[in-house]
Amino acid sequence: MGEKYKCHLLEFGMAIGFLVAGRMAGAATPDPFICMFGHSDNVGVTEHFRTFIPPFTVIEGTGTDPDFIKELRADGKIYAAHVTNPTGDSAAQLVARWRIPFDNTLGGQLPGGYDAISIDELHGAHTNGTAHSNAVTSALADLRVLYPTKQIYVAVTWHYSGGPASYTDQLNAVNTYADMLMAECYIRESNPSYGWLTQWADNLKNTIPGILNKTVFGLYTSQGGFVADDTTSLGYWGHLDEQFHRIKNDADASDMPGVMLWPYYRSEQTLTPDYCTMLINHYYTDGQTVYFGDGSASQLISNSQFENTTSGWTLTPGSGGSIDLFNYGSVSVANDHDDFGLASHGSYGLRMIRGSNTNAASTQISGLSTAKAYTVSAWVISLSGSTNTAKVAITETDGTPIQSKTLTNVGTPPNFITTWNEWSRIIFHFVPTVSTINIILSDEGASAGQTLNWDFIELEDAFDAITAFDLGAFDGNGLVNCNDLQVLKTPGDPSADIASQPNADNEVNLFGFSLFSFNYLSDDPFSQQELDNFTTFMDTS
Repeated sequence: MGEKYKCHLLEFGMAIGFLVAGRMAGAATPDPFICMFGHSDNVGVTEHFRTFIPPFTVIEGTGTDPDFIKELRADGKIYAAHVTNPTGDSAAQLVARWRIPFDNTLGGQLPGGYDAISIDELHGAHTNGTAHSNAVTSALADLRVLYPTKQIYVAVTWHYSGGPASYTDQLNAVNTYADMLMAECYIRESNPSYGWLTQWADNLKNTIPGILNKTVFGLYTSQGGFVADDTTSLGYWGHLDEQFHRIKNDADASDMPGVMLWPYYRSEQTLTPDYCTMLINHYYTDGQTVYFGDGSASQLISNSQFENTTSGWTLTPGSGGSIDLFNYGSVSVANDHDDFGLASHGSYGLRMIRGSNTNAASTQISGLSTAKAYTVSAWVISLSGSTNTAKVAITETDGTPIQSKTLTNVGTPPNFITTWNEWSRIIFHFVPTVSTINIILSDEGASAGQTLNWDFIELEDAFDAITAFDLGAFDGNGLVNCNDLQVLKTPGDPSADIASQPNADNEVNLFGFSLFSFNYLSDDPFSQQELDNFTTFMDTS
């Protein structure tokens, strides 16, 4: 017994020595700290993450694929295992819970276990002196003694940066024993309190000296269940751009080493992760402080919610069909597309009942730039079955097609990609070929009698898109459009993002683009053509 006691004293003394003298060599805290929350072992998630991982330095989640985690390690990135903070746990129970990933070698396939954990989250109810505040502070100290070389990241609710004086016990413990504080700053479009980013950075700096250098804001990118883009009065991309811009241009917030966000989990998965990647490249990889976009956050459709009027829209009913307004009080569907009634559709929407021909409602937008990519979005619901068809099309004023997207499963249960409650979303990027375009909502391809309700229609500019050259109608639809164009997303940087052959998913998004490289594979039939086209472009630009 005495020998065991001596041994434990020795181990404790050694651990304290490591903390005082500097922790032993282990995975270093990434700088910048660009964290993507929400990875999992769900089908397709890892492959999807790989398409936008490059600028992220930390991937957080519940994944258990040792090959993926080692792949990240080899690339200098960290996988942070998601752990929770149950309010009833004692300090010993928290330590037992939080240490599990550190000890988990995934059956010997992950030597040394996980490199990091992400504690989600410290709660607003647990102010200084409460039992759980004391448990957390003790648990963090004990965990650091046990694992002096492991990375510990801690997420906290807004209360900790909004009013840090009430949480100094836990914040000081994070500052002493953890490697990164991830302070949630969740700003919705309908409450654009961008000043929180600068105010809360000041709060932390003034309350806990030194903590700001190991703090990042967690930005609100959720678009399903919890919804950040909850109004048509702002453009979502500009809303996100504004937050990055505020952080990078504030004297204190700009000292923070990165950001945390979750633009895949609970987000529109085909476009939002890629747009966030572009923001990260702009502000952190390239070190820019100017806006990525134009700084306006404009939403370009004036009557986007049909509030007791169809003004600005041209209604063209098909034979035997009809298009009119409906009142939400007369239908059995929610007038929102989130879990909390925040993304309100107001009192009215647009209803189509299919006859023998297509119904169409169109609005015309002028003043667009042919050197920009734009994003169009529409929410639609069907009251008749689960295999209903809805289409959004972009055309020139004479009807020449530019781009379109069709859903054939409107009314299906939520898949948390296109359908979040009973509403489905049609969203895609396009590059206009002319400055004035039509946005057309229709039931093209639907069966007679199908009813579609439309609402919350938005258009906003997304990013500069210089159409460098035209590959032709490779997707086989007879049209030369965004599925076929090679787009230089980063003007002036030939090593950056050149769009290549589409990925044949029939969706207009940046997953159809690939990172341009001169190291083409010899068995790629388009490699030489793309290289020749790129060379021609560079010679003539």
